[in-house]
Amino acid sequence: MSKNIVTKKEELLKKQQEEIQQRKKRIQRPIAFILLLIAVLFWFRTYSQNRLSAINMLIGFAFGAVMARSNFTFTANLRNPVMKNSYKFTYLHFKMTVITCIGINAVIALKSMMGTFDWAAYAKEPTPVSVWFFMSAIVFGFGVGILGSAGSGIIKKAANAKLDFILAMICFIIGSLFGVILRTSVTGAFGERQYYMPELFGWPMAIMIQFYLFVIYFYFVYHGAKQFGTYEMRDTVTVLEIARRKIPLGQKIHRMAHEIFVSGIEANMGIIYISIISIVYFFFNSQVLGTGMPLATFGYKVMHLLGVDTTSLLGTSLAAQIEREVYDLPKVVMVAGYALGAAFVPLLRGDYKPSGLGDRNNIIRMVVGGFLTGVGVQGMYGANIGEVYGAISMLSLSGWLVIPFIVGGLFLAKPIHAYLGGETRPFRWGGE
Repeated sequence: MSKNIVTKKEELLKKQQEEIQQRKKRIQRPIAFILLLIAVLFWFRTYSQNRLSAINMLIGFAFGAVMARSNFTFTANLRNPVMKNSYKFTYLHFKMTVITCIGINAVIALKSMMGTFDWAAYAKEPTPVSVWFFMSAIVFGFGVGILGSAGSGIIKKAANAKLDFILAMICFIIGSLFGVILRTSVTGAFGERQYYMPELFGWPMAIMIQFYLFVIYFYFVYHGAKQFGTYEMRDTVTVLEIARRKIPLGQKIHRMAHEIFVSGIEANMGIIYISIISIVYFFFNSQVLGTGMPLATFGYKVMHLLGVDTTSLLGTSLAAQIEREVYDLPKVVMVAGYALGAAFVPLLRGDYKPSGLGDRNNIIRMVVGGFLTGVGVQGMYGANIGEVYGAISMLSLSGWLVIPFIVGGLFLAKPIHAYLGGETRPFRWGGE
């Protein structure tokens, strides 16, 4: 009798949850289509002003949608081995970086043969490295260790009305402005150098060095996965499989659309999409994908419109960007598209979940972590996507040089993260 009562209670609870979910979908789906209409109008307006910005908006929207549908995070690549002894995302990051590195260099070769590639502009892209670069990497790692996210994660969660991450984004922008001022004074005193492998060693040696660095990276990931468990991929339904099914055309199109725009993506498949998006972005921009620096630029633009004299605090090039129209800033428009895509998918699903600031410790994490992450981003000229994933993919030595310093910052953040209520596990090569 008691088992029957428990079963009925479970069935009733399940039915109530389904009703709540259906109610959410009825409310949120119309909002999703309104947001999509806004995105389309914004795209047409952008296209009339700057064609590259319009292309970047589409790329950003696709990027945000993929990140919203996949549980992959860039930050977890370096953070999780230190904080949790988890190598799932480090393993995926390795695969994604290899694919993107091959794709980007294939684009370079193709565009060079076509005579459309500007080597002079490309040589300026690798990050200038200075004393402050390494110090900023430690500060960035410290901030990420406390906050748990960087550029892409902050934008995605803020776009989903997480009030604590909206606070973190504000602190990130303030911190990055502070970072610009520090960078100017420190690099002025100590100078900085640009490290770009083909420029230093020539292509054959650069490819060989990159290969050995990837081997070392793989050994680290393999060793960690062997000790603490590797990533296991689950079987998922693909669009191709749906297309092959013998079902009515209308039903087939509906299921394919659901699979493309609504259903979740396994992280293992998500990295393939992100790699393709990154390669396409490089093809049009001749620069690597990034969210941290464009988010900071967007923040400076907003501050400028609100009457803050940011241009006098920034360097010449940044100040010139702030004065330009938003449509004329392709990277900023890409970030706007990313935010729209990251909000559109959960609204379409009906699982858009706004949240509050949380307890006092969570607010401290958001304020301190957001500020320090912003400071570090400006000293590194990028975050996890631009300065680790992107830099390595374009054969820049800075992407490899920055990793141990970020990890050092993460180690320093562990006790504070634990004190503020974060869950961590000891970092060691042995067993549990």
